[in-house]
Amino acid sequence: NARYNPLKTEKSGGQVVSDIQTAIDNYNVNYLNKFGGYYSDLDLNSFVRNSNPAILTSYTKLNLEKRFTPNFDTKQTYYVDFQNEIVPGPGKKVEPGLDWQYQKK
Repeated sequence: NARYNPLKTEKSGGQVVSDIQTAIDNYNVNYLNKFGGYYSDLDLNSFVRNSNPAILTSYTKLNLEKRFTPNFDTKQTYYVDFQNEIVPGPGKKVEPGLDWQYQKK
């Protein structure tokens, strides 16, 4: 999410969104797609804010996702390693050792 001041730019809202998307793509190429690259919301938000002088603030929310195809014909245990600690969101909790279930969105 980002907030911008339309009085500080001659660009349309759509063009500002395009600037933000380009900044995110550049962050991906320059930081994440390199050996040893890591995610930093501070760096990403700096890329976004610096993409257009009209941008006042930006906020990022990161969701991790790992996709795999389970075999539903036999009972199996799957280990999904995100290599990051799972931190619950507000009002939620994570209890290690409980069975997780497939949930269709």
